[in-house]
Amino acid sequence: MKCLTKVKLKVRTSEGIVDLEPGQEVEVPEELAIRLINERKITPLEDRPWLIYSEILQDLLWAASDEEAREKLLAKGVKEVIYTEAEIDLLRGVSKETVRQVHEAKKVFTGSKVHEVIQRKGGCDEQASLSPSESKESQPGLPNLKEGSQ
Repeated sequence: MKCLTKVKLKVRTSEGIVDLEPGQEVEVPEELAIRLINERKITPLEDRPWLIYSEILQDLLWAASDEEAREKLLAKGVKEVIYTEAEIDLLRGVSKETVRQVHEAKKVFTGSKVHEVIQRKGGCDEQASLSPSESKESQPGLPNLKEGSQ
C-alpha cells in the first residue's frame, strides 16, 4: 500500500535500516500499514474507504479519508454510518459510552457529522456536537447527547 509518512520513521528494509522523513512516499505491506495508520505515523495515499466491524459499537461502519470520499459512499447508497478521518480524530480518547452515543445519533440522523467533542471538567462525561451534512453553513449541532441533560 502506498503511504505518506507523517513523522520521522526508522524502518528495516532488505537493504538495511532506512530513515524516512515526514512527507516521504513509501510502499508498506497492508498489515503493517494498518498499524502505522492507527498510530498516526503514516497516511494512505490510496483513497479507499474501509468497512470495519467495531467491537465497541457492535456494528459495521465505514471509515473514509475525507468529505469527498464520504460523499462518494453516500452516492453509492451505503447504509452504514460513515466516519471521516477528521471525525475519528475528534473521537480519540473519549469514553466508549460517548463513542456509542455519537454512533447512535449518527444512525438516527443520517448524514450527520461530528462537529466537535468537548470534554468537561469535574468528572463529567464528554459532549459531542453533530451537524447535518446537507448544510454547508456552520451548525451548532446537538447541544448534548446525554439523556436528562439540558
